[in-house]
Amino acid sequence: MHSGNYGNVFLNVQINDKIKKFTFDTGFNGFMQTGDTAYLRNKSYITTIGLTGGDYSGKKEGETYFRYLESFAVNNLEFKSPSLFLIKPNNSSILGNEFYKNFTLTIDWKNDLLLFDTQKDIEFKSPDLFEMSLYPDYGENEILISSINKESSLLGQIKPHTKVLYINDYDVSSFGKDELCAFWENEWVNIKKLEKLNLTVETEGSTKKLIVEKIKKVW
Repeated sequence: MHSGNYGNVFLNVQINDKIKKFTFDTGFNGFMQTGDTAYLRNKSYITTIGLTGGDYSGKKEGETYFRYLESFAVNNLEFKSPSLFLIKPNNSSILGNEFYKNFTLTIDWKNDLLLFDTQKDIEFKSPDLFEMSLYPDYGENEILISSINKESSLLGQIKPHTKVLYINDYDVSSFGKDELCAFWENEWVNIKKLEKLNLTVETEGSTKKLIVEKIKKVW
């Protein structure tokens, strides 16, 4: 685990011929993320513009990149399930819950071991994205636009943080906290499998209807 004297757990992740230490991070609900843009070199990838995270000073905006992975290895364990690799400049290299949920994990601090016990068929996130991403704001009980594909015709028409009023036939404009949680954990899981979304958003004091499609694969 390379935990050293401080209890941090690091895993050797190999992508092609490049090996890098990624932090074991159960606070990250995504799959795999790094700030190292060298992983983009000579590869096809998708660029989105919008929310990239947040810190003590507020929300951060910029460009985020998605690269397709056909295979990778973690501590010499090879995985061949197609997946998406998230690259955010100036961010840490971390491996998150979308990876760990496929295993029962045992940490042996004494012997510096992290044991992966596979309980089911491994299913990583399928490599598809909408041209516009959404996220739930649990502070305001709203669903907002987080980012827009750089190649989308919607870029320039709609800004990140725009409030979503309808997703297809679902009125998402006036949720309570429990309703928002239930919608995001249940309905959204199925909605995002569709190839196209019909959105109604609130922008500059009026409403606007949008058709949002899955990004045509660039890899």
